[in-house]
Amino acid sequence: QLGRRATVSALCAWAVKAGECMGNPAADLELTKLVRRLPRTLSVDEASHILDAATGTRPIDLRDRALLEVLWATGMRIKELAELEVLDVDLGRAEVHIRHGKGDKPRLVPLTQAACAAVEQYLTRGRPQLGRAGGTARLFVTVKGRRFLSPNLSVRVSRLCERAALRGRVTPHTWRHSVATQLLKAGADLRAIQELLGHGSLA
Repeated sequence: QLGRRATVSALCAWAVKAGECMGNPAADLELTKLVRRLPRTLSVDEASHILDAATGTRPIDLRDRALLEVLWATGMRIKELAELEVLDVDLGRAEVHIRHGKGDKPRLVPLTQAACAAVEQYLTRGRPQLGRAGGTARLFVTVKGRRFLSPNLSVRVSRLCERAALRGRVTPHTWRHSVATQLLKAGADLRAIQELLGHGSLA
């Protein structure tokens, strides 16, 4: 309906300018401004539920838990996650070096203790068993030991979220917004959140 009102208003304004109409009958027509819906975010309990659903001791299970923990710790983009290399993770300093951020802007992001533990388990008992993963430097690899393409990794994350049977669709971008929201609720500075997520602006 908003689109129709805007069309009528524009037509009447044109008619007045063209001399086809003495007055604008749509002058008082109220045009409600569209309000952009905020994306869905996960609560801490919902995120924990998803993480708890990613359990198991198989190499693929260790990989899945590690990638979810890294996502929850960093809020990085799925493309950034796909392009992470083993040497980008410094478990001793509990940080990850995102070398290929948006606009080719690198940044250092801290890791949680849980993320470090999950990545360590994956690197020692998971990744070496996935299709002899020595053929790629990427941190997260497929069952055949090959690098993940961003769309495939995105699908994998979404399927892992489906295991938790939460209401509504949960995407990798949902994780990203959720991390920002939880940091904001915890009192983190907006500039710090912007730097952590690699946003060009605070908007």
